[in-house]
Amino acid sequence: MNGGQIILADEPTGALDSHSGAEVMALLRELADAGHTIILITHDRAVATQARRVIEISDGRIVGDSARGDSMVGRGCLAQPLAPRCPEAAGTPWPAELLEAARSAWRGMRLNRVRTSLTLLGIVIGVASVIVMLAIGEGARRKVVEQMGTMGTAILYMGSKPPATGGPAGQITEDDLAALRELPEIRRVMPVIGDPVTVRYGNADKQVYVFAASEEMPLVHHWRTALGRYYTEAEDRDLAPLVVLGHKAHRHFFPDTPDPLGRQLIIGTSAFEVIGVMSERGADSGAQDYDDMVFIPYRSGRARVYQAQTQPDYVVIEARSAQVVHEAEQAMLRLLLARHGGREDFGIGNAAARIQAEAATRESMAVMLGLIAAVSLVVGGIGVMNVMLMTVRERTREIGIRMAAASADVQAARAALWPRLTLTGSAAASAGRAADWLHAPVATLLAGLAGPIFDGGRLAAQHDAAQARREELLANYHKAIVAAFTDVELALDASASLEEQARAQDEALVQARAALALAESRYRSGAETMLALLDAQRVVTAAQDAQVQIRLARLQAAVSLYRALGGGWRPPEATSMAQAEPLP
Repeated sequence: MNGGQIILADEPTGALDSHSGAEVMALLRELADAGHTIILITHDRAVATQARRVIEISDGRIVGDSARGDSMVGRGCLAQPLAPRCPEAAGTPWPAELLEAARSAWRGMRLNRVRTSLTLLGIVIGVASVIVMLAIGEGARRKVVEQMGTMGTAILYMGSKPPATGGPAGQITEDDLAALRELPEIRRVMPVIGDPVTVRYGNADKQVYVFAASEEMPLVHHWRTALGRYYTEAEDRDLAPLVVLGHKAHRHFFPDTPDPLGRQLIIGTSAFEVIGVMSERGADSGAQDYDDMVFIPYRSGRARVYQAQTQPDYVVIEARSAQVVHEAEQAMLRLLLARHGGREDFGIGNAAARIQAEAATRESMAVMLGLIAAVSLVVGGIGVMNVMLMTVRERTREIGIRMAAASADVQAARAALWPRLTLTGSAAASAGRAADWLHAPVATLLAGLAGPIFDGGRLAAQHDAAQARREELLANYHKAIVAAFTDVELALDASASLEEQARAQDEALVQARAALALAESRYRSGAETMLALLDAQRVVTAAQDAQVQIRLARLQAAVSLYRALGGGWRPPEATSMAQAEPLP
């Protein structure tokens, strides 16, 4: 019998004589005594009476279930119709049934290794696909929300204005700003002073918007430096003369200097040292281009450039998040009304359109993530369901036999269900561990990888622009060298010529003064008239005017030579003196 645990015998004595039938039945009894389960199908009641349990079927329905001997009769259950059953005949306790069902499921999985492996692989791939899609979606959402944050969706603006009831505009004081910083809805408070001011470097000058703000400007506007650094709170407190250039301001004042750090800009009448260059940003909602600006510390700007300013032009306030912008606005309104005696001599504005755009973006990303997860789960579920249905269809006969021989219909259902549950449970546990292991690093990794995707190919464009800019700078550098040599040569020639003229004019002045002295002595002695004395005085005055003009020309030639030689070089002593320049 090849070691089979269950032996199905369909009419084993139907075509045999009585002697051969008895031998077959004896063999079946020996197998039953050895532990095999014999399922015997017969129409012969004499054969059926030899079985330990008899199940009668009529018209496809079980009409009787009886046992004899040491089986069920000894426990008081007589031959009777199938329902209702004796409670004690329900079988073994449920833990033993559970263990047997698990063993049966494991045997089925082991016998169909390829199918089991493919099903497990499908489940794992489906779950991994959901994880990866969710990670990609989360990374994309973080990138989009971060880019929306740079638009200022949590930013409010405050400034003084005349109240609606009339009267002078209010004053925004340092105490007001300190009180605003204490509000729990507020993260940062940044006062700003800004106006177009003449900025000079060498022979280049331009009217530039000078943005005086605190050291929190890059954090408030989500703006990083491309070169160097931004000034610190300590430097702002010490009134340090430092400046950070915008992208276009750097190109205007230092077209041939990729690294302008340490150079000196003249802003108004004060010298400021360049310590950094901001990355390219562009204009915001049609306002002035941020890249054309230069940025200086707030207190240093008030002391050195905007001496007449008694309060900030406006104040930029960053709320804790875009969700609490309106709460922050109401809290600011209550606080300032209390501090200003109930006069609304200030104005507060927020970026309502930007806040709505960010909310819509968040909702769209949430819907997109949900749809991705739903589609992935449906596709994976259909694949697994097909495999399960195919497996159940192949076991239709086995299930029918179990339903015919089992003590309850639930055993047949358990026989078909437990292999599926075991397989699915194993795959779910493995996928759960894989999700815990993969989700955090994959989400973090793909959040970073999604950046170039949502940047719209900016890396390639920046590379091409940098290459073109490098070639342009090289051509300008060659032209500048030729022009510089020409300017230096002309300036040196002019300086030498003016030097000779200055010496000649000095001699002429000496001679004119000697003639004047002689004329004065002759006038006193009566040998010369007053007209001759005045004429000698006129010659001395003309010689002095000519000497002044030559000195001015020499100064202009020196300035031209200075500019031709670069116009920005200073010895270390001059740098230290400029940094230690006292307040005006």
